[in-house]
Amino acid sequence: MKRPLTPSLSPSDGERVAGGRVRGWFMVPLHAKDETALSMNRPLTPSLSPSDGERVAEGRVRGGSWSQCMRKSERGLSMNLRLTHEPPPHPVPLPLRGGEGARLVRRRLGEGGREGEGRWSMVPIREQTRKEASPEPRSRGRQSAHSRVVWGNLSKRLSFIACLLFSFSAQAAELVPVEELGLRLAPGFRVTLYSDSDLANDIYAMTLDSRGRVVVTSPGWIRILEDTDGNGRADKATLFGETKTGGMGMCFDGNDLYFAGDGWFSCYHDRDGDGKADGPPEKFFPLHFTEHGGHAMRKGPDGWWYLIGGNDTGFSQQHVTLPNSPIREPEAGCLLRLTPDGRNSEIIAHGFRNPYDFDFNWLGDIFTYDSDVERDFFLPWYTPTRLYQVAFGGHHGWRLHGWERSWNRPDYYADTVDLLWPVGRGSPTGVTCYRHNQFPERYRDGLFVLDWTFGKVYFFPLQPDGSSYKTQPEIFLEPIGTHGFAPTDVAVAPDGSLFISIGGRKTRGAVYHIEYIGKKSADGASAKTHGQEKREPAARASDLTEVLDAPQPLDAWSRTRWMPVASKLGSAPFAQAATNGTLSVKERVRAIEVLTELFKGLAVNIARSGASDPAALIRARVAWAIGRVPQSESTGLLSPLALDKDLFVRRCALDALMDLRATLDAKSSGKLLASNFECPDKRVRQAAARLSALLPDNSWNPINPVALDTQGKLTTALAALWREHGTPADTKAVESVLSALAESTDNRLRLQAVRLIMLALGDWNLNRPSVEVYTSYELANSLKGHEELIARVLRAVRPIFPSGDAHLDAEVARLLAMLEDNDPELMSKVIGKITETSSPTADFHYLVVLSRLRAPPGKEVVARIARTIVGLERKLQGQELRSKQMWTERLTELVAQFVKHAPQLPDELMPHGGFARPGHVELASTFNPAQRARAGRLFLAATKSDPNFVWSGALVELLSALPADEVYPVLRQQWDNLGLRDAVLLQLTKEPGGEDRERFLAGLDSSQPQVVRECLGALARLPKEPSPEGLAPLLRLLRRSLTEPNQGELRAEILDLLAGQTGENFSIREANEKKAELKTFYQPVFDWFAKKYPALAGKWDADSGDDPEKWKQILKSVAWNKGDAARGEKIFRERGCQTCHTGWTSLGPNLTGVASRFSVEDLFDAIIYPSRDVAPLYRSVAFRMRDGQTYTGLVAFESADGVIALTGPTTSVRLDDKEIVSRQSTDQSLMPTGLLNGLKPEDLADLYRYLKSLSPAQ
Repeated sequence: MKRPLTPSLSPSDGERVAGGRVRGWFMVPLHAKDETALSMNRPLTPSLSPSDGERVAEGRVRGGSWSQCMRKSERGLSMNLRLTHEPPPHPVPLPLRGGEGARLVRRRLGEGGREGEGRWSMVPIREQTRKEASPEPRSRGRQSAHSRVVWGNLSKRLSFIACLLFSFSAQAAELVPVEELGLRLAPGFRVTLYSDSDLANDIYAMTLDSRGRVVVTSPGWIRILEDTDGNGRADKATLFGETKTGGMGMCFDGNDLYFAGDGWFSCYHDRDGDGKADGPPEKFFPLHFTEHGGHAMRKGPDGWWYLIGGNDTGFSQQHVTLPNSPIREPEAGCLLRLTPDGRNSEIIAHGFRNPYDFDFNWLGDIFTYDSDVERDFFLPWYTPTRLYQVAFGGHHGWRLHGWERSWNRPDYYADTVDLLWPVGRGSPTGVTCYRHNQFPERYRDGLFVLDWTFGKVYFFPLQPDGSSYKTQPEIFLEPIGTHGFAPTDVAVAPDGSLFISIGGRKTRGAVYHIEYIGKKSADGASAKTHGQEKREPAARASDLTEVLDAPQPLDAWSRTRWMPVASKLGSAPFAQAATNGTLSVKERVRAIEVLTELFKGLAVNIARSGASDPAALIRARVAWAIGRVPQSESTGLLSPLALDKDLFVRRCALDALMDLRATLDAKSSGKLLASNFECPDKRVRQAAARLSALLPDNSWNPINPVALDTQGKLTTALAALWREHGTPADTKAVESVLSALAESTDNRLRLQAVRLIMLALGDWNLNRPSVEVYTSYELANSLKGHEELIARVLRAVRPIFPSGDAHLDAEVARLLAMLEDNDPELMSKVIGKITETSSPTADFHYLVVLSRLRAPPGKEVVARIARTIVGLERKLQGQELRSKQMWTERLTELVAQFVKHAPQLPDELMPHGGFARPGHVELASTFNPAQRARAGRLFLAATKSDPNFVWSGALVELLSALPADEVYPVLRQQWDNLGLRDAVLLQLTKEPGGEDRERFLAGLDSSQPQVVRECLGALARLPKEPSPEGLAPLLRLLRRSLTEPNQGELRAEILDLLAGQTGENFSIREANEKKAELKTFYQPVFDWFAKKYPALAGKWDADSGDDPEKWKQILKSVAWNKGDAARGEKIFRERGCQTCHTGWTSLGPNLTGVASRFSVEDLFDAIIYPSRDVAPLYRSVAFRMRDGQTYTGLVAFESADGVIALTGPTTSVRLDDKEIVSRQSTDQSLMPTGLLNGLKPEDLADLYRYLKSLSPAQ
């Protein structure tokens, strides 16, 4: 079911088929009369309790009305709309779970009535009826063969199939703007500012302590934020602990704070509970502190710690200190599971790029949000940010370290975990599962995830789907206007509201508070019982309920409440609750978790009972529990569960068996593996294959694939490849896969086979590609000596292409490219995949394939390749330019490879009218000299005919091959293009002319050393020009060079040019002068200029209109040795200096030891004239917008769609790339002028004494 019922049904459509699950109730429709059609004004919700009685939901459609009646069920609320006319011969398989099931049934309600006559009503379905249902799920994106037959038969009888009533696919109602905060959010919610940057700026991470207080961190500090007067706004910030780097992840356990930062996973102890760390943290093990380093940690439902980190964390075999780790050779980012004391760990998932956060849902499944490489957007290997349900022991596709390269395995690969939802571009940060009741029912057990780049908060509802889930996101909150909102973390408060922090990369820090204030559900929502009656156990019901129904039970503030109560009750009430069928499934699941964490697991009798429980979710959670805390019968109980009719139970049991694999015997393992190898559910198959790969030798017998179906044979091959990991070319596996491939025409199975052949032959060449663009198109290993095997593969694979299946065709083509197939017919087949309507991404993929094929390309093929390359630019028109940051670079590599085998390609490219376009400039770098000159003239003509032609540095370089008299006039016209100035200067300096003297002088202010040197050389070759206006830039350059002691050669060149222009002999020869001595050493040069041109010197030396002479006199009058540091610190804070210059911020330089690095005159000159010497790191950029406004600030982050700029110490703006008209690097500092205005000489002495006290030791 894909969408809600709509009023678009015509009366003639009659009754519709709709099936779905809403927590244990079952619904059938009232008979649709001819004059009406079904539609609902709101979706049904699972929030009805028994005491609510019957509910009526009414709506009107085309003049008619209808109603649905709900009746109390023993197992909650489910729905199922059935068709009239002829029912299917057996139940339609649905993605349902035990205890919450629904199935298609047929009931006759009128005595003597015909089938389909009478009125229908909601009736409960007991769990026992699920035994009739097929275990096969409707997998994401496709159906099982059985369900295809059933629905195919139904389609012959019905013109329309009604859609899911309880649908998550529709976007939530339109967001409501909150102008004063620059946000908009879901209706019914209120957002307020809880804490602003004055209390905590640039927040990296946030958590709540055991008292529910907000705790945030950034470089230098960990602070507790409190609202002491109860007005909803934090007014107090208390330092909990100190940290050099700040933390990327925090989690409290009682009074202790677990922390990822400063290069370690560590713990700050607060043994006396005073809200302040007792001292430095206890260190457990190293975690690299980088943006792709160690991140969030949480305490799981088993009481163990879980920690996630990105692909630069440094995960290795050193993090595997427990014997049963399912992963021993981790790749990229990982999820660790650590013992409760945090001292030993195992790796339970890998293959992530940079997930910042994760959380558990109520069934113990883990979800995380992983990042992309947006520079590769539009390229075939681009992988979007994505939501995962983490697979135990699974590889999630990412294999590389660092942030520059992409190359993620597609999730449709047989050896890669499926993603839950592809979100798109962004920067993932916080993740939390909402397990509270302040928000409406539809939000409960769903996920809130944060995107830092675009400032969005997504909500993901979760629906069961086979052994996993399905979802579709909706935007819950997003920024509007230019307000800076860069969310970094999210947490659920004790009252059920949300806290969201913002900050990161020097952006404004704040905490926002979100609560629901809309109309409460008319259904009387109860998150405690989910509409199910409860029978009180022996223990006092309120105590037990407090534990079982505790909201956010894994959070520190919740644990502080329920754990003491649970410990006091002891294990008996929880053992009784776990087996009590009158309790809700959720409560029973929590009872199982409490027993697992606090009471040494499930007793044998409880485990036996739970393993045979009618409710599938209870069986699944029992499987988890006996895997986490093994009992004497654990393996015997888990083996049948691994063959359970419910796929969710199977997957949980197989995961548990991975922890207990040493206890399996070969006979029992063979049976359960073989059955699951054939399973239609990918996660179940992968879990079985991983278990097979991990079994010790004495528990493993190779499974004979002869008795298995094709799917089973392919999974057997996958398991063998994982078990024999590292074999250069696994001939046996290839033979097995080829055998399976020969017996199937199912494209789904063929796709698996093609991937497994790649894997068996060595897989992608990730580490040593011949060129970057070939990384996933050539094999990592040489196949020399395997020529016959290659020939067999080619003979088997060639006939499959093309198949009409997009994924299969792409992967068959990739495999043929890897093997450098020389079949002459293949060229035309591959080029045939490129059409007028094919996407540029697909076109690029097939172009790479063509460049790897070794059949000589005919003239027509080369001509079509040329047309395709030129046509890519047209297909990409209208897309954001910055979205293609790596497109041109990779396309240039690709053209270079084509030119090697088809040197005539440039001649085919250039005649096309679309060739001389900005996106093709760099392609000319692959041409021979004659072709480059020809291309240069084409582009020169294009710039003259099109005044809006987009120039680039590559274009300037290309035109430099032409005569100067043709090119220089055009280059000079680009002088006002500040982004091109350096490139233009590098060309003009080759043949310097007098008319460019002013340009060369301006070039002395360039931040590029090569440009500065070329401009100095050009000026030296021009005639003498000793005017003071021409000398001032030289002195400015000289002064700037004094901050870099290693620039002695540059200073010598400057002095030589000064001497040549003025006739003065500046006899200065450096030895090994230190930075502090250089200014004194060169002071005679500045003194000479000031004496010879006093008026100009005064104007030149002032940045902001301040009178240098006035300040010179004031500074001379100060008694620097008589200041008071305490009074100076007060001035430092009153003037706002700490905002930018405290040791934990990076908007301004760290002032520690500043008085020892600079003389008092230089130090105060830098304060008075902040823009005089601005280091490149702190130079601001001016952005001119389409509406005429200009924003000046430091670039904190640049995405494909815009820029986050820091416009002040606590302010940032988000600028849409489409609205930016121009950007210009400036020499202006964000540090304001006039900071010392109004201060007396004694005040300056106090300030200096304070600055001098900031010693490196502090």
